[in-house]
Amino acid sequence: MKSNKFFSNLIVPLALILPPLLLLASVTIGVKTMIPTENLAQFEPWKTAAASSLIQAPQTPYNALLSDLVLENYAWKRFINHAIETRQIPLWNPYLFAGTPFLGHGQHSIFYPFSIFFYLLPLAKAYGWFILSQYVLAGINMYLFSRTLQIGRWGSLIGATIYQISLFMIVSAVFPMIIAGAVWLPMILVAVGGIIHKKKLFGKYSFIPWISVGAISISLQLLAGHPEIVAYSLLIASSYAAWHSLKLIFSNHREDLLRIIFHMGLMIILGLLLGAIQLFPLLEAASNNFRVDTASLTEVREWGYPVRRIITLLIPNFFGNPTHHAYFDWFTQDWTPVSINALGEKISTIDWGIKNYVEGGMYVGILPLLLAIVAFAKYFYKRNFWSNKHSDIGFFFVLSILSLAFVFGTQLYALIYYLPGLGQLHSPFRWVWPLSICFATLAAYGTNELIRPNHSDKKVTYLLLARISMWIGSIVTLSVFMVYMFFDSFEPMLEQALWSLAQANKSFANARMFFSYQSRWVLQFGIILSLSGIVLWKTITSKRRMWKYSLWSIIVIDLFLAGQGFNPSSNPKILDYKPPIIEFLHEDESHWRFTTYDPSGSKALNANAGWLFDVEDVRGYDSIIPAQYVDYMQLIEPQNELQYNRISPITTWQGLHSPLLDLLNVKYVISEQKINSPERFELVYEGESLVYQNKQVMPRAYTLPTSCITTTDDVQSALQENNPHHVIVLDTQDVSNSNSLTTAAACR
Repeated sequence: MKSNKFFSNLIVPLALILPPLLLLASVTIGVKTMIPTENLAQFEPWKTAAASSLIQAPQTPYNALLSDLVLENYAWKRFINHAIETRQIPLWNPYLFAGTPFLGHGQHSIFYPFSIFFYLLPLAKAYGWFILSQYVLAGINMYLFSRTLQIGRWGSLIGATIYQISLFMIVSAVFPMIIAGAVWLPMILVAVGGIIHKKKLFGKYSFIPWISVGAISISLQLLAGHPEIVAYSLLIASSYAAWHSLKLIFSNHREDLLRIIFHMGLMIILGLLLGAIQLFPLLEAASNNFRVDTASLTEVREWGYPVRRIITLLIPNFFGNPTHHAYFDWFTQDWTPVSINALGEKISTIDWGIKNYVEGGMYVGILPLLLAIVAFAKYFYKRNFWSNKHSDIGFFFVLSILSLAFVFGTQLYALIYYLPGLGQLHSPFRWVWPLSICFATLAAYGTNELIRPNHSDKKVTYLLLARISMWIGSIVTLSVFMVYMFFDSFEPMLEQALWSLAQANKSFANARMFFSYQSRWVLQFGIILSLSGIVLWKTITSKRRMWKYSLWSIIVIDLFLAGQGFNPSSNPKILDYKPPIIEFLHEDESHWRFTTYDPSGSKALNANAGWLFDVEDVRGYDSIIPAQYVDYMQLIEPQNELQYNRISPITTWQGLHSPLLDLLNVKYVISEQKINSPERFELVYEGESLVYQNKQVMPRAYTLPTSCITTTDDVQSALQENNPHHVIVLDTQDVSNSNSLTTAAACR
């Protein structure tokens, strides 16, 4: 008996550890890295190295969508580790934007406790273990939250598993700070529930433990470094408290309402103070960000999902996947590489979604949706909406509807848009995350309802749901084979769909390729739906424990099939490669910066790539760019990549010859095409790319006579009109008793 109890107690911990471990085995216990190192080989100087077999990288990147992980996050962590080694506080980053604050930007997660993985392990290995720890933590926190909702162990395990390996969690691994923040929302809701219902710990109630749990969770989200996650968590937690407080407004328990408001406010304030070491610098940095101006509601709504993407709730790969570079051809019975589309263009992947896959990952599995329907049925059947349990079901039902409305950019997004303080945080697609936790919670309730012994009052309803699922799944499965068997009759229809559906003709060559690719995922949907119906039926009608285990197994298999292989297992040795062009640049030990001349868009030494070798760049890629610096770079030439959070390379001849570039201490210009301007640029290196030395580069500190100072109310125009080699331009508001513009003109 003791051994059985011991085994029973091990089920939940093992079930929360094994699925994430299987997903990440190659980058944790294996020798690969989660960093998409092969993505570097898409541009110079790694491109030449790969072609010469100096590094082992595939010609086509496994997942081109994940470059942020190596260009941003890896660069951040490498910079932090160097600061730790040299015992310096990384307040300032000299390697991007001619110098910019670092510590205040926050997304590097330097203070987040679980970042210890990055400080103790080699970075190439640390990412896998860090993401694994967050997936397991997400499962534990979701399990605890479900238990506080009075959901049984098995229902809580189902909800925890759905949340920890939902497609949102899998595809968001490219942004470790998002996952690190998202894992704490369930614990915040645990704290809110404890405050609302005055839950007892160790036999007595005290608000202190609940406020402490909530405050610590909020502070951990802040330290994780993604402000949007914190803002939405506080919004959801406050809405959860308000939902449960509605009945108090119309009762004689007004003191309970005041108690909840006070304790919630105390929890939030304490959480913000605990995370103040990151919060306050972040607020200051964000106030100087180039994106201070809020986009219009119409623009923000356009960032939501197109309506057609609703199908990915059932078939996640319906619109392709950036990791799919081949497909199984039903007609040749062979795996066929992707090579050309219907327009005659060369392609290397099948991905025809209008929204990219990382932003569009909304899949939570088929069976969880059915279990959520069970929870809805229970909620509306009871009609006792304001009991604690049914009130929770009602809240997550309403939140799921609102989340879907926000995700798809409907007019309801105005409810979020006009909230104060969210000017830089409008990402409708980010509400996939609250949607995932809603479905996980409702599925936990649905599981709890199915496995309880006395549900005979709704047994007919649940059996009908199971029967419908089996029938629809079987019909879908048979339909795929019918289309295959009579393909000649269906080919014109499929050909028309290929040319009618937006972007489809850019990913498929013909109707046969279209059918071969889509049929796999439609068939998988049909089989999983049928199996889900069978498991539901057996769970309802049979008392055998195996069917309870089958509920969990089907969900794990389904989510594993959806998420497995999205994140890369890359060669870590590419990170150790030092290109010859970098060795050449390192020979110059003076102070200097570089930029690239790239009118063709080849992305030589792509943004942030120089940072990987401690080379200072005037370009850069970050979500926070000082507005003053953006204004300066706009004077050199228009910045057309700001929508991608980038200061762009030089693309025009005029910009290349701007003296404002000299003022930035740009000594070297890297290019893949010749610069025919010998009076200004001298070719000093010819290899993977060309390196030109700017003969008119200015030092970072220099002197001019005081007679060369000009003051003006229009600094930007004056900078363009006056040569900084000869004239110092100062703002009239900042300087008094300065010489006039006519005096400064004599310095020329």
